[in-house]
Amino acid sequence: MSFESYLGAVVEAEASSGASQKALEEMIAEIIGIFKDPIILYPGGWEDSLPPTLWEMIRMERFVQQMKAKGKKIEEATDAEALAYLHTASLVAPIGSEWTHIYLWLGKDLLPKGEAREYVPKELTRDEARMLADFKRWIYRKKTAGRKSIKPYAFEKPSKKKAKKPQPVMGDLYGPEIIEAEY
Repeated sequence: MSFESYLGAVVEAEASSGASQKALEEMIAEIIGIFKDPIILYPGGWEDSLPPTLWEMIRMERFVQQMKAKGKKIEEATDAEALAYLHTASLVAPIGSEWTHIYLWLGKDLLPKGEAREYVPKELTRDEARMLADFKRWIYRKKTAGRKSIKPYAFEKPSKKKAKKPQPVMGDLYGPEIIEAEY
């Protein structure tokens, strides 16, 4: 099943269940955002340093997050998105001990087995968990800031009247763009 047919099936199911036009548009924006929302990184020119596995983790975690939301509003970025930002930030300048704990905790699955894992915290402290939640909400707001001005999917049937100017598309054909922002 292609992405377009999947998106069409989801839209039809939601529309037949009585969802409002606004709810449908928000749902579609979230689904398209899995692939097209930008990736927010710390400014400094290190965007090429992200390992390919992290790019894939971002896309996969966005997809899983969307499936778990089941139509509820998403308000936080994924762990992989936070890890990508902290990765680039740590290459520009040293990060504090709390952010180091958060960074290691987020990246624990990417570490090789062995001694390196002994430095990974088993869990985050309450303050670190709060910092991470605030940080993920900030990333989410940054990456979705441009959505309101873009209509990603036409609901109306095409008319035979003169076509309007095409709407801009989120991201590019090959995936999400990168936006550098300082937290």
